[in-house]
Amino acid sequence: MFILTCDIQIENQYKEEFLELSSEQITYAMESCGCLSSQLLEDLEHPGDYMFFGRWPRRRELHTYVESEECQAFTQRLSEMISRTTSIELHSIELTEETGLEIDKRSA
Repeated sequence: MFILTCDIQIENQYKEEFLELSSEQITYAMESCGCLSSQLLEDLEHPGDYMFFGRWPRRRELHTYVESEECQAFTQRLSEMISRTTSIELHSIELTEETGLEIDKRSA
């Protein structure tokens, strides 16, 4: 399994467009390219700083997404919205195990 992370800082005037385009990319990656799950999180202490996480079963699916016209267009537009260089990392996960830990919902 592979985890792709992107540390992104967006110029404030592009926030709404970035969120809309990111939502479209997440949907595309999951529905068309085999992405298992993804999240886009905003740093509460630093508005405009985002961390993207995407979970992929194999490199093949990730490469299908990265090489797609949709991803290329998104990357091009993103380069116009960021306020600093975006850090992109790929993490290889050899083993994933259940922890056995659970958190139960409390009744009110």
